[in-house]
Amino acid sequence: MRYIVTAVIRKGAIMSGVLLGIVMVLLGAGSIAAVVAAAILGYGTIALAIGIISSAAFAAKTV
Repeated sequence: MRYIVTAVIRKGAIMSGVLLGIVMVLLGAGSIAAVVAAAILGYGTIALAIGIISSAAFAAKTV
Protein backbone atom coordinates (compact mmCIF):
# COMPACT_ATOMS: atom_id res chain seq x y z
CA MET A 1 0.00 0.00 0.00
CA ARG A 2 2.81 2.40 0.85
CA TYR A 3 4.34 1.88 -2.61
CA ILE A 4 1.04 2.78 -4.27
CA VAL A 5 0.77 5.98 -2.23
CA THR A 6 4.37 6.89 -3.07
CA ALA A 7 3.75 6.28 -6.77
CA VAL A 8 0.62 8.44 -6.72
CA ILE A 9 2.45 11.25 -4.92
CA ARG A 10 5.34 11.10 -7.39
CA LYS A 11 2.96 11.14 -10.35
CA GLY A 12 1.21 14.17 -8.87
CA ALA A 13 4.51 15.96 -8.35
CA ILE A 14 5.61 15.18 -11.90
CA MET A 15 2.34 16.48 -13.31
CA SER A 16 2.56 19.64 -11.22
CA GLY A 17 6.10 20.18 -12.49
CA VAL A 18 4.97 19.76 -16.09
CA LEU A 19 2.00 22.09 -15.56
CA LEU A 20 4.24 24.66 -13.90
CA GLY A 21 6.61 24.56 -16.87
CA ILE A 22 3.78 24.86 -19.39
CA VAL A 23 2.27 27.81 -17.52
CA MET A 24 5.65 29.54 -17.39
CA VAL A 25 6.13 29.07 -21.12
CA LEU A 26 2.62 30.31 -21.89
CA LEU A 27 3.12 33.35 -19.69
CA GLY A 28 6.37 34.10 -21.49
CA ALA A 29 8.62 33.46 -18.49
CA GLY A 30 10.97 31.68 -20.88
CA SER A 31 12.56 28.29 -21.18
CA ILE A 32 15.26 28.99 -18.61
CA ALA A 33 12.73 29.63 -15.84
CA ALA A 34 10.75 26.53 -16.78
CA VAL A 35 13.83 24.31 -16.88
CA VAL A 36 15.10 25.71 -13.57
CA ALA A 37 11.70 25.09 -11.94
CA ALA A 38 11.64 21.48 -13.15
CA ALA A 39 15.24 20.97 -12.09
CA ILE A 40 14.49 22.35 -8.61
CA LEU A 41 11.60 19.90 -8.40
CA GLY A 42 14.11 17.16 -9.21
CA TYR A 43 12.88 16.03 -12.60
CA GLY A 44 15.77 16.10 -15.06
CA THR A 45 13.89 14.43 -17.91
CA ILE A 46 10.97 16.81 -17.51
CA ALA A 47 13.38 19.75 -17.42
CA LEU A 48 14.82 18.57 -20.72
CA ALA A 49 11.36 18.11 -22.24
CA ILE A 50 10.22 21.54 -21.09
CA GLY A 51 13.38 23.06 -22.52
CA ILE A 52 12.75 21.46 -25.89
CA ILE A 53 9.06 22.41 -25.94
CA SER A 54 9.67 25.98 -24.83
CA SER A 55 12.49 26.40 -27.33
CA ALA A 56 10.14 25.26 -30.08
CA ALA A 57 7.46 27.65 -28.80
CA PHE A 58 9.96 30.53 -28.79
CA ALA A 59 11.08 29.68 -32.32
CA ALA A 60 7.45 29.62 -33.46
CA LYS A 61 6.85 33.07 -31.93
CA THR A 62 9.87 34.61 -33.64
CA VAL A 63 9.12 33.28 -37.13
